[in-house]
Amino acid sequence: MTTSKRTIQGYNGVATVDKKHQIIIDAQAFCEGQEHHTLKPILGTIKDRFFRIGISDDIYKDGIVVTTNMGFSNEANNQYLKAEKINAYIPDNQFRSRDPKFKDQKSKYGHLHPGKGVDKGVIPASEFDFNSVKKTCTCPQGNPM
Repeated sequence: MTTSKRTIQGYNGVATVDKKHQIIIDAQAFCEGQEHHTLKPILGTIKDRFFRIGISDDIYKDGIVVTTNMGFSNEANNQYLKAEKINAYIPDNQFRSRDPKFKDQKSKYGHLHPGKGVDKGVIPASEFDFNSVKKTCTCPQGNPM
């Protein structure tokens, strides 16, 4: 699976659930780090399944609402949903970059994910002494915790 960092062994699992009946109606694994490209095949599988078992000729024309996380947000998916007239809600993953309230966020709080080699001010666990009998820990400065 190719991610933004590197290629790793793994899969991206996507489950589709029916909120009203609290059941899983579809689950698939994709060999991609991003999930936005999986929306169309997932929705197609669900439509076919509901047609095949006789629940609905077109589940998306029956007034259901599709909700996803922001990993599915991109322009191609928005165009697909509009063209197919599917009532869907996908959070906008670019919202903060356009909202003026967040323009100073990075300068004020820094990046959300600091890069490798950045000092995070964390003392490694190997520097602490653990007493397994007393179930206590001593910090590098000798203070009990």
